[in-house]
Amino acid sequence: MRRILPLRTNPLWRSHRNRLALLAILLIAATIGALALAGVFSPNEASSRAKQGMPVVSPKTLKALERLSRTKQTPLYYLGRHYNGLPLVGVNSSDPMTLIYADCSALELNTFSPRCRRAVEVELWRLIPGEISTQGRCTFSGRVRNATVALFPSNPQTLRVFARETTVYISAKSLHDNIAAARALQGLNVRLTPSEPLPSRDVSRQLGRCRPPKKQPPMTPKQRYERQMQQSWTAASASELSLPDPAYAADSRAVARSFVTNVGTFPLLLRNEATRLSGIRPPAAVAGLQAKLVGELRAYADDVDVALEIIRDGAWSDKPVYTSKRKELEARFSGHSKTIIAIVTSFEKRGYVIARKSGD
Repeated sequence: MRRILPLRTNPLWRSHRNRLALLAILLIAATIGALALAGVFSPNEASSRAKQGMPVVSPKTLKALERLSRTKQTPLYYLGRHYNGLPLVGVNSSDPMTLIYADCSALELNTFSPRCRRAVEVELWRLIPGEISTQGRCTFSGRVRNATVALFPSNPQTLRVFARETTVYISAKSLHDNIAAARALQGLNVRLTPSEPLPSRDVSRQLGRCRPPKKQPPMTPKQRYERQMQQSWTAASASELSLPDPAYAADSRAVARSFVTNVGTFPLLLRNEATRLSGIRPPAAVAGLQAKLVGELRAYADDVDVALEIIRDGAWSDKPVYTSKRKELEARFSGHSKTIIAIVTSFEKRGYVIARKSGD
């Protein structure tokens, strides 16, 4: 998916503000493209959905949906409050507007939870110059409900639906699922039922002639393993966290709340990644390294939990004690970061690339 965070294997942060911002982005952008939409969840990674129960559409989501329904600037489309057994679990009203349907909660989806098995994302884009010409030659085009739809190599799992004043991006597990979702689009702030044709625009000249992607040879066992690893965790989890110093802030409680808000789900992300990685069967040559990576992610999560606890408890009010604890924890964070990076490097030395590179 387009907004997946570029992953890095070097120390990332230089200021406290940047550290919090990066973690916030990491936790928001994590799973849709790399995990849920890629269909990489294996049967042993999650129990039956019937046993776990389906999330409900939250009041917060309904309020966000209501606000979008009153928007007049651009025609908006969605799949209803539920689609194909999936509830609407997330609504982002920024540009582009985004709606997410999933069989798990937004929190679980944003933290790589093995409980998440299916997800569909709908993005609503205003018409912008170069939205076709900058994407490379299309690999597929067709018509759905009178509107042109197309795939591009830049985002091969995202179907573009070229409505008259809005381009709808649909991201699901397969082209079949994308087209099924396009057929189910309905108006959010305009009158349109799924049985009616979509208001279309002519993009034939911009699209030109599509060229199907070259057929790729079957993956080797090593390639399958690498892909499973790359889609089951993010190397940005090696980012080195630092604790705030509310004692010197004008509003200590606000600084503490900001830290907890931005970092509070980081331990859950780390543990979910560890759980997913532990469900992958490794080649014998790297089995030990994989076990070390799983253990290090869990150890990092434990130390972040300690940091969150002391911030919530207002430990900074005792400056000498907090300063000492802060120094100790940041040393641990640095150690976890360096160890995770070293493990990734050790994989590479043995010929295995288990982390996506920046821009992938």
